[in-house]
Amino acid sequence: MFLQKLHQRLRKRRSDFMAGKDKACRKCKLLVKGSKCPICNGNDFSRSWKGVIFVKDPEGSEVAQLLEIKVPGRYCLWVK
Repeated sequence: MFLQKLHQRLRKRRSDFMAGKDKACRKCKLLVKGSKCPICNGNDFSRSWKGVIFVKDPEGSEVAQLLEIKVPGRYCLWVK
């Protein structure tokens, strides 16, 4: 019973997080809420994306360098 309630709570938290799913810029993969990407000034977005990476220090992050991320922010790993 305890595990079922815990599982339900975790599912609700995930659905709450995903309910306000941000749009991903198709060009730079930045997750945005507005109508214009602050990095590339593009307006081609998708709500179909997977994976999140939070980049604080692009210069010191090997992952950010591998993904060619130059600006701190929240990025998706895959965008349709």
